[in-house]
Amino acid sequence: MLKYLRDASEKPVAKILMGLLIFSFVGWGVADYIFGDKQTDDSIITVGGTPVTIARFNNERDRALQRMDRADQKHLYSDKESLLAFNQTVLAGLRDQTMLDNRADYLNFVVTPAAVASVIRGTPQFQTNDKFDPNLYDGFIMKSGIGAAGFEDAVRGQIMRSYVMIGASTPVNVPDFMARAMGNARYAVRKINYAVVKNSDFKVADPTDAQLSEFYARSPIMLPESRTVSYVFVPVSDMGEPDKSDAGLEEIKSIQLDIVAGDAMKSVAEKHHAKFGSETIINAGKIAPDPVLTPAVLKEVFGMESGTETDYIELKDGYAIVRLEKISPAAPAEFRDVRDTIVGQYKNEELKKAAYIEANARLRDFKAGGALRGGKVATVGRTDGAYVDILVAAFSNPVGSKIIVPGTDSFYVLSIESENFPAQTADKMKSLSTESQKMLTRAMTDDYMAFLLRQYPVKINKRNFNRLFGQNQ
Repeated sequence: MLKYLRDASEKPVAKILMGLLIFSFVGWGVADYIFGDKQTDDSIITVGGTPVTIARFNNERDRALQRMDRADQKHLYSDKESLLAFNQTVLAGLRDQTMLDNRADYLNFVVTPAAVASVIRGTPQFQTNDKFDPNLYDGFIMKSGIGAAGFEDAVRGQIMRSYVMIGASTPVNVPDFMARAMGNARYAVRKINYAVVKNSDFKVADPTDAQLSEFYARSPIMLPESRTVSYVFVPVSDMGEPDKSDAGLEEIKSIQLDIVAGDAMKSVAEKHHAKFGSETIINAGKIAPDPVLTPAVLKEVFGMESGTETDYIELKDGYAIVRLEKISPAAPAEFRDVRDTIVGQYKNEELKKAAYIEANARLRDFKAGGALRGGKVATVGRTDGAYVDILVAAFSNPVGSKIIVPGTDSFYVLSIESENFPAQTADKMKSLSTESQKMLTRAMTDDYMAFLLRQYPVKINKRNFNRLFGQNQ
């Protein structure tokens, strides 16, 4: 036998077959070598064409976790939302780093070894009595596990990125008028004259049916869309037991044949001793717990046409077939069904109307030169001195305005008399200047980062992104 095989292997056809067989085994291993690794993409995102790989993400994520205490780590792993937010924060940081690295390459920035050494020597973590301590540095390198070269590369990257951002993040000088304008806007006070006209100050008679009907025609109560479904359910005591599950499957298939033949759902259920059910489902509402009408089934139902059935559905406790019997579109409720409900709405509307008429009459007399009836003079700031609705109107309208301000259950007649600006002390001006400087710097940084995002757009590798983050984007 061995001699026969050796002789056969020398034949040309056998050599070709052997070559194909060998290539089929080694092809996977050498494919990257032959094709230049074009078949594999281990990036999560690319930033301006530069990939952020899974390995880089995992390393950065591990370093971020090491900086957290045990309690925070435990919380992350026990709360999916927190873990997702943490992972997204890590990835956003890598995105920004890559974007800044791309910009540094474009600008041909270079960081010398002397600059790296200067930063390391000046790091307080590596100093004893304000002097660089090699022992502290060596101990840190041993614990970090990335080696001196790796740490120096990280420092070099941080310096490079700081070069890119230095122009946008350098504090700017804030002119005095800007700080003063901020102070005036924040601390200004206004003198106002206002009157309150409450809806509850008026009386409204009980409405007639004609009045209610006319009111309801203007603002009807809409009933949401609903769908009426019926179903046949074959319960299975233990879906994990093959014999019972298979028996239930055969039964639902038999039921399906009867339904396709045109038999009514209820009669089919009775014939097979299965459970029959019927429900009317409101699109935006909830129904009582049901073994058949699960959220997944309801989602399918609201995508069906009237008079159609689902295929047989495998559920947690059995099998079912669901038919959409009828679709009832959204429509106004019948007046007789909601009459008692809208009486209160009608009265509230009439009270509001009476209060507005009174407020408008007071404003008209006031503008004509008379006194504001029920008026009250007050000096208000942006956060105190009167009702919130009045404060908002008092500072969003110019001085001299005479207006009606609607409230929750009242109308206010408002006159903005004058405005005063408090004196700004040196300490307050310094504080305002510092705050203004931070605001401008933050705005410039945000604007520059938005520019970089346009220059180096981000593309998501959905396959790897979804696998790592466990979600669809």
